[in-house]
Formats: sequence, structure tokens, C-alpha cells
Amino acid sequence: SILMLPLDVANTADVAKGFVGFPMDLLWMIVYISMGCFVLALLPFLMWFYEEDDHNVNPIKRFFKAFAWTLLALVVFVAIFAILYVTIGISQIPVVKMTAPLVLESAPPVSACGDACGRQLVEVSIQPTIIMYFIAFTTWLGWLLFIVFGGIGLSALPMDLINDFRTRPKDIKNTSEGKAQYARVSRHRSYLLFLTPLDDPAICGCART
Repeated sequence: SILMLPLDVANTADVAKGFVGFPMDLLWMIVYISMGCFVLALLPFLMWFYEEDDHNVNPIKRFFKAFAWTLLALVVFVAIFAILYVTIGISQIPVVKMTAPLVLESAPPVSACGDACGRQLVEVSIQPTIIMYFIAFTTWLGWLLFIVFGGIGLSALPMDLINDFRTRPKDIKNTSEGKAQYARVSRHRSYLLFLTPLDDPAICGCART
């Protein structure tokens, strides 16, 4: 959608010069609907599909489980979207209403109409289409999630950097400490070798010798 803005500006300039441009209204709808489908269907499906990244799980079972969770998320989104569209799906647009008396064409021109002219700020209620409301709702939802998770990430970044610095790997400065570290790693290795069935072909493809 970032590249759509300069395309729209260039297309408007071409249309003003008399050239036949792109149908930008249709292109904007296609881009935003594609982004909505990408965010609401494709990304959740891939997220739940790869969360079940287990070699012991049947891929077909993983597919249907991810599809079921994606379908559930879509049902929840459609329910919320329908409720909001029915209850508050009306756009309030502020406009300036100006009134003036009718003047005959043969009458002399006047510079001001005095108290006969009126100026009033009113609101016009417009019911947007479902597609336009979908575009507006997904855009608002995306900005909301960006603000929430961006704020959480920025606030947690200094603490993460401090903890990464505190827990960084450090050099072993003396021989006794190095021997203690080697002994501890050797004990863990022996324990893992004792627990691991190395003669299982499903794990290593070989037999214990």
C-alpha cells in the first residue's frame, strides 16, 4: 500500500492532462482487501501450522488443525465486524452549511448580503459500504496492534539489552574454573547419553556399538 500513494498521484496528474489512467478506486480496494485476507487468513493459518512443527504429527492433521483454528478466528472476526457495522457503522462528516437568498440575474452585483447569508456547522451521516468499512476496520485494527506491541517492545528493549549484556558469554580466566566447567559439562553429557536410546533407528539411524 505504500507504493499505491505515488501511483495514485501520478495517475491523477495523467488524468488531468487527458490521458487514460488506472482505475485507482478499484486498485485501492483490491490492495486493501488482499492485505485483509493476508492478515486475517494466511498469517494465522501459517502461525498455527508451524506451531505444530513436530515430526511425529501427521502433516494432514497439522493442516486441518491449523485450518480449524483459522476458521474459528475468522468467525470471531466476522461476528465482531457485523456487530460494529450494524451498531456504529455510520460515518459522521462535519460540513459547513451556507445559505444565501436568491438574486435575479438582472440585479446589480452586491459585495455582501449582510444578515441574509447564513453559515452553520452541521454533520452529515453516511452509511459506508461493507467493503469500505472492512478497509477502515482492518486499518484501524492494524494501527492499534502496531501501537500496542510497538510500545511494549520499545519499553522492554532496554531491559533486554541489559540482560543480554549481563548474561553474555565470558572468558574462563583461570585453570581451576576451566576444569570445573569441563567436569560439569562432562557430567551433563554422560547423563544425556544415558537417557538417549542411541540404538533406536528412529533417533539416530544407527545401532549402539
